[in-house]
Amino acid sequence: MSILSSMRYCLGSPQSHGPMWFALAFMPFGLFFDFMDGKVARWRQKSSLMGQELDSLADLISFGVAPASAAFALGLRTPLDTLLLAFFVLCGLTRLARFNVTVSSLPKDSTGKSKYFEGTPIPSSLGIVAAMAWCVRQGHHHFLFYLPRDPTTSGKARKSGKENDELGDDENYTKIMHGTLRLPSHGEPTVQVQPSFSKANQQQQAIAVMQAGHDKAPHAYEIEDKQISAISWGQNRLDLFGYNGENLTHKYWDGSHWSPSGLGMEQLGQGLATKPVTVSWGIDRLDVFGLNEHGTILHQYWDGTSWQPGHAEFEELGKGCDPSYEIAASSMVPGQLQIFCRDPEDSQLLHQYYDGQNWSELVPFGGDVHIGPRVVSWGDNHMAVFFLDHEGEVNQRYWDGSQWSSEWVTFTNPKEYHFDTLTVSSWGENRLDVWAAERTSGLWHLYWDGSHWAEWECLSGSDDAPIDHVGVTSWSANHFDIITLGRDDRQYRYKYYDGSWQPSVSSWYDRPGVRFESIPSLISWGPNRLDVFGMTADDELLHQAWTGYDWYPASEKWETLSSKDAAESSSAGQETTEVELRY
Repeated sequence: MSILSSMRYCLGSPQSHGPMWFALAFMPFGLFFDFMDGKVARWRQKSSLMGQELDSLADLISFGVAPASAAFALGLRTPLDTLLLAFFVLCGLTRLARFNVTVSSLPKDSTGKSKYFEGTPIPSSLGIVAAMAWCVRQGHHHFLFYLPRDPTTSGKARKSGKENDELGDDENYTKIMHGTLRLPSHGEPTVQVQPSFSKANQQQQAIAVMQAGHDKAPHAYEIEDKQISAISWGQNRLDLFGYNGENLTHKYWDGSHWSPSGLGMEQLGQGLATKPVTVSWGIDRLDVFGLNEHGTILHQYWDGTSWQPGHAEFEELGKGCDPSYEIAASSMVPGQLQIFCRDPEDSQLLHQYYDGQNWSELVPFGGDVHIGPRVVSWGDNHMAVFFLDHEGEVNQRYWDGSQWSSEWVTFTNPKEYHFDTLTVSSWGENRLDVWAAERTSGLWHLYWDGSHWAEWECLSGSDDAPIDHVGVTSWSANHFDIITLGRDDRQYRYKYYDGSWQPSVSSWYDRPGVRFESIPSLISWGPNRLDVFGMTADDELLHQAWTGYDWYPASEKWETLSSKDAAESSSAGQETTEVELRY
């Protein structure tokens, strides 16, 4: 049961400790039963060779394999980690084998129990179990095994305590967990969001993340179709969606390889006129939304076995959305979906939802939308909707578990800035974060801490390049990873928060070398894992992954997953290529 609970924890959220507590709590029961089986055998004055071997096997599983499984679930997953865990189990195996071959020669007391042992009894591993339980209790379990490292370098560790850090020897590896992935509580299915405007979040204490950019609105930089929507519904699973001007395109990672292989993309539904919006509310479940040229909401979904209503078909939902604006979709309860779009007549929001059985009508939702909408769920049966109005100010309305708030709340912008980029996110229950930028103001951050809204804080320096788009993700409570797209140079820049901003509040790590034309798409499918995707002007889909101890394919390289030119020759056996960055 302990091993299975550890496996269950791996499938769930790192914030959801229930399965791990079960895993750790079952191990002391092994000590109790180990004590009782010997006591009962001596009381009955009966023993057998089979019983002796079963006792040793049970000890090996209870005090060797189970603790190693728990340590793996909590983060010891690098090749060196797994080697050390295997060595730990083998040490336990050797100790028990030694006991079995020497026990007959050891002196016994009047009850038949050995007077002493040679070596350390394997149940002593419960001391390690107690240490792991303490770390989980204190919330330190995600920081046990890796220390901060500059993600923009390879083979160099960052010295702490300085805004402009010097690089030293590589002694520590970071645990940079990013996610447009949500791993829900209680081991339930993962829920993700697309790298643009929507968020799916169903369970309590979820890592809710959303990344957003511009709509095709006045004063906004139009990227047209150079977008990719990334989502994950489970451990070691990634699904990428885009559109080629007509078709929905798809590529996925199943834990061992990309499909379709090579540099091609699978062709799905037809008639799409906007980038896809993706939601997952359960394991092996995907819902994809978009608009056609007439403003009708299109929906296609994966039910675990096939695409519905068909491989190349969409079902039509509400009619009357503005096709020049993207829609937002999310889920705050498993099996239910919420969709928001803009009315082209009066600029207000329209809302449609699925209650698990039927779709509602598309109805007015109020507001005066200039850029948006953005939607995020920050807990079970809780959701918030945001947009920028024509004054560039952030507006919000929320669902409190029973009803929608009656009015839109408008947040006054700092220094009378006119924001034209908006992103919202949540790293857990009752937490909301708003990220906004204006052409000359840099990036600003506003958050709800569960009781009140904080003041705006500026996250850019006076000499920073103008920001065009922002991607935000979180892999644990009070942790952010942010990538921005420069408005002029089209370069990605990176910073993160883990109690303090790194490299500093007003500075960024540069990621030069590739000119991107898409909103930065970040996603995490599990602890200590980050996947970053972006589209170039040449229609190349690039990918880089943080594997827990290094960047893949390398700190200075990107993997090419799809290319307009290369796709034509992919059928001839062309393999995935790499793009080297120029530092």
